[in-house]
Amino acid sequence: GSETVTWDAVTPSKKDSLNVRTDRQGNVYALDGNTSIVKLSADEQQLWQVALPVTDPNHVVRALDVDEFDRVYVGVSAGGEQAKAKLICYEQLPDDKTELLWEVIPGAYIEDLVVFQDKLYTIQNYPDVMRSFVRIYDFIDEVEPELIQTWQVPHPANSIAVKKDGSVIVACEAAGDTT
Repeated sequence: GSETVTWDAVTPSKKDSLNVRTDRQGNVYALDGNTSIVKLSADEQQLWQVALPVTDPNHVVRALDVDEFDRVYVGVSAGGEQAKAKLICYEQLPDDKTELLWEVIPGAYIEDLVVFQDKLYTIQNYPDVMRSFVRIYDFIDEVEPELIQTWQVPHPANSIAVKKDGSVIVACEAAGDTT
């Protein structure tokens, strides 16, 4: 059977959380306000909190994922200067510590991201030119991930998923009347 568990935890800032993920041990990672992330244990105890190193105080982070090695990936999705939006990876260390592993500044907003087979799949929106792309990064466990593949998708793109066979699915807003 299936079981549903409901949480009612409050993040430290007491602001809205724009995304949440769980890891293989049942810990919860919640975006806290616009540019912070908090890790909560399965029994709702705060383990750590990180203020994300954004360069614009108006940036808003919505993209979040945690891989099987407990690396945490986040991306600036809106607000502030698009050219300074970052894609960021943190590595978790013993004793509930974190370390910034890498930052990439793609010049786009990162609307969504997902890790699949040790690669980071991202949706990157360029609202200034009304373009969106899937961008895939390899070597995400090292200090300089490598962009290995990119293709354009309808703008704006909202979400990305990767099926078990590696097929990529992207959710985009309707283009409206194009006739």
